[in-house]
Amino acid sequence: MKAVLKRDVPEVLNWVMDSGLPGEVRGFYVLDLERFARRPGLARDAIIGLVHDSEIGGSAVWALAGALKAEALPLLHQLRESSPHAGVRTAAAAATKKIEARLRRVELGDTSPAMLPQGYASMSIEFDTDRVPELLRLLEREMKGKLKPGDCEQLALSSNQLKRGSERFHIVSVAFPDGIASLLGFGILAEDEDVIVVKIHFDERLRDAVDSAFRSLSR
Repeated sequence: MKAVLKRDVPEVLNWVMDSGLPGEVRGFYVLDLERFARRPGLARDAIIGLVHDSEIGGSAVWALAGALKAEALPLLHQLRESSPHAGVRTAAAAATKKIEARLRRVELGDTSPAMLPQGYASMSIEFDTDRVPELLRLLEREMKGKLKPGDCEQLALSSNQLKRGSERFHIVSVAFPDGIASLLGFGILAEDEDVIVVKIHFDERLRDAVDSAFRSLSR
């Protein structure tokens, strides 16, 4: 499929408005308009109107959030609370969380696996970005240890800041009741707007605990 150019916007808008096309196809065309909605004009006006569409309103929400970022927050807040369409409310809530996360500062350093001790193992899992806190709670339960206060919030914040295709690596510590501490590495890759792949690097002795946490999250 050829790239959409500015001169193609009127034609793309016609396709978006064509109720005879499948909703999924119309949604893709809405997302194609995102980069043209960064400035006032046909694309922006159309997307703002389409956030009220029951079929493709969710796609319009993501396009609007991508184009306007923080400027879109007032409308996203309104849609999150009062849109009559569940898909629009869900998209608005997720987009709001993404934008607000990107406005905050991540204190954890962006490092690399090379900074971990030798002999560490790793496991990966793909899941919804909003479930990062749940994964961290499961890890603490299965490892019978505690992450440093504030690190759970920071990892969740960092995950929500990532744009599609971008990644980060953070190292945090987990403390155990016997006073021993261990390092955990979190490689985070954004697969989509709300889906990430997390690769956890850990001391081999924690393999069963990490595996159990992953299996619990997948249920």
